[in-house]
Amino acid sequence: MVENASLFLSYVELQDALRRATHRPREEELPLHLLALAAGGSGAITSFLLFVKVPFWIPKEIERYLQHAHRAR
Repeated sequence: MVENASLFLSYVELQDALRRATHRPREEELPLHLLALAAGGSGAITSFLLFVKVPFWIPKEIERYLQHAHRAR
């Protein structure tokens, strides 16, 4: 859920930053190459968040799995 939120939030924020950088009004649609840049940046931000999150998440999941496997015996 956090990944989806970060993806869409960063996409909107990067579009706004590109509008400010290119002096375009907020109501104007960005050209495709700027939308692609915002999408790529959004994907990079979300990938970084996953890179940070996964090392904390995996040990907990392994511990849960091992506890469940131990109880099943």
